Amino acid sequence: MLGDMVLAQGHKGILFPSQVHAGGSNVVVYVDRLKDGASVEANDPNGDLPRDRSSWRR
Repeated sequence: MLGDMVLAQGHKGILFPSQVHAGGSNVVVYVDRLKDGASVEANDPNGDLPRDRSSWRR
């Protein structure tokens, strides 16, 4: 429902507070809405984000 509202307004994604990690954030990017030349860049000054997909395996 929220995603539908975001898309209806023409937005490319959503940034919202994490419910798991205090002070953390979550981002949803609707890649099919990105136009040529658009990009997403992560700001990770503390190096908390994974560097590759190996950390996503369970």
